[in-house]
Amino acid sequence: MSNFHRDLQNDQLHHPKDFVAAANSTKLTKNATGNLEWIADSGGGGAVSQIVAGTGVTISPVGGTGNVTINAAGAGVSQIVAGTGITISPSGGTGNVTINAAGAGVSQIVAGTGITISPSGGTGNVTINSSGTANNFVSRNIKSFGSIVGGIEFGLGNAQYNNEHKFSTNLGAANLTSMSPKNMVNSSVWTNPISGASLKNWNGWAYGSSGTQVTISLLRVKLACPIEGEFPSEIPVCRSSAINLTMTGNNTPICFNVSAFSTCEGWDEFMQPNEVLVLSAYHLAKEEMTFHLNTNIMIGF
Repeated sequence: MSNFHRDLQNDQLHHPKDFVAAANSTKLTKNATGNLEWIADSGGGGAVSQIVAGTGVTISPVGGTGNVTINAAGAGVSQIVAGTGITISPSGGTGNVTINAAGAGVSQIVAGTGITISPSGGTGNVTINSSGTANNFVSRNIKSFGSIVGGIEFGLGNAQYNNEHKFSTNLGAANLTSMSPKNMVNSSVWTNPISGASLKNWNGWAYGSSGTQVTISLLRVKLACPIEGEFPSEIPVCRSSAINLTMTGNNTPICFNVSAFSTCEGWDEFMQPNEVLVLSAYHLAKEEMTFHLNTNIMIGF
């Protein structure tokens, strides 16, 4: 039997079932129960039944149906590593990490007036100390006389009746490195009262027989106070300064001025409490020589 339906003209065809009642932008489909049903036309090949989260994507709700929000999960920061000039906390660089610029910091410390630093280069871990107030000085002027034999170092003794000291204490062989505690006391010209004092200047005038030479020294001498253990027979000496004076005659005094002083190995730059200064003199000629000295020693705090 032939199918003549296909040969009908458009005006002779009827609309599908429920066409008149169906809403605009809908289409007729056979649903899951086998019945015809008008549904909204999405314009595509059919509705999205479920969204599944792939790599780097999160969805909410996780079931992927209904009104679904899609977000890029991203790899995130797994670890932060501190580069040059940066510090991080915690140092492991994971979790909630705080990043700070470490900064260049202080590149160098330079000691100004009245300041000393250690190490002297001023880099690394630097200790800063006050070297004393620039205007806090004590000075002592000493008038002295010497009549000494060669090869022996003599310390300045107590003042004579005319307030003149004499180099009369035999300290030992010339250019000594130690002396007895008794000679320290007999020849001291200064006993330091507090920590932090240092030699600032030593100057003066001297005269004697022309051509004779004498070496005059400022010696630092220290002995623990109070004495610990067995009493020592000899104690160390630091020769802070030594000047060689060649006399030009009794009527032509010569001068000297010292402002830089040596610190011996193992000694502190600053004098300690009860440390003593000794003024000494020696010459190496065989004959006895005589000289006169007027000197001033300045100490700063």
